[in-house]
Amino acid sequence: MAGEAVEEDEVPSIVLDSGSSRLRAGFAGDDSPCLTMPAVIGRRGSPHQRPEVLVGDDALSTGPVPQLGLTQPVQRGVLVDFDDAELLWRHAIEAGLRADPEQHPLLLAEPPLNPKCSREAAVQLLFESLGAPAVYLANASSLAMYASGRGSAVMLSCGDGVSHAEVIYEGYVVACSTRRVDCAGGDVTDAVRDVLRRRGCCLETPLERQLAADFKERLFRVSRRAADFDSPDGGDDAVEEFELPDGRGLVGLSRRDRAEPWELLLGRSNPARLQRLVAEALSSADIDTRADLWRNVIVSGGSTMADGFVERLTAELTELAPPGRHPVKLVAPAERDFATWIGGSILASLSTFQERWVSRRQYEEFGPRVVHMMS
Repeated sequence: MAGEAVEEDEVPSIVLDSGSSRLRAGFAGDDSPCLTMPAVIGRRGSPHQRPEVLVGDDALSTGPVPQLGLTQPVQRGVLVDFDDAELLWRHAIEAGLRADPEQHPLLLAEPPLNPKCSREAAVQLLFESLGAPAVYLANASSLAMYASGRGSAVMLSCGDGVSHAEVIYEGYVVACSTRRVDCAGGDVTDAVRDVLRRRGCCLETPLERQLAADFKERLFRVSRRAADFDSPDGGDDAVEEFELPDGRGLVGLSRRDRAEPWELLLGRSNPARLQRLVAEALSSADIDTRADLWRNVIVSGGSTMADGFVERLTAELTELAPPGRHPVKLVAPAERDFATWIGGSILASLSTFQERWVSRRQYEEFGPRVVHMMS
């Protein structure tokens, strides 16, 4: 379906990358997002009164008034709470970017294989609730590809709620190459809580789960050798004491403790481990293109920033690649944490893209199903 041209010079479009744990927002053409915030809504106050609604960082702040709960409007890449998603996106645009959503075309990144109901709900929210003049939903893998500057690669993304791999060849997603699993950094965070619980540090509330996510980044790492978990003794199990980042005191962690949570994504006991997703996606490509694709495996998403992740994944993929013919090269851009947003910024600023926007007139004609007509 052909869209209607938008004059990018008159008003810049807004790019939203709204994940399970973080939201990134900014203007098309910029090098980086203007805003990165927790993708959570909090409600605080007495159960017998209308609660105060808090968004993003404010929802995670502590105070004398009890927290009634935290919600994530987007879970596993799926829009699960329409009203809270509106609060989150409106806050990001109006308070964060100081912009009027009714004056800017809105590009929203979405993971591959996003359910039909979630896609339609997102378009409905952007047009009806936020009043956008034009909308486009873009494949997250394709956007990360734009950010990399390459035309062909195997794209692996691992965020907080979803991991997915797919082949993009000469700018187009290869049919049937997409592999997606609902296992990602958030599951690693829960595994971190399990490890800390065994060591006497319990983080049970939604707010404390956010602390566990912080501990994951500061104290935990990916084992560079799968052998540490395949061997009977599990490698060096000497316990060291670490100061918890929130000042709670010390916790004793062995090397195995610190690496164990990441085995959810890379451990050989997991049939849906990330390296297997890459290999399966690549096997769906034309056989004559596979050698080049093995040399162009691009990773993106916040979970790929973990200490040791790139080294471990490279080693695992090297073992899976056909021997002697396909040397593996993993591309891990420094800005891969927000590569999807950068790609959206690039795409939405291209003159050749402006005719792909879906206009309000088209939405009024076709309704939410117009999302399935986007080219």
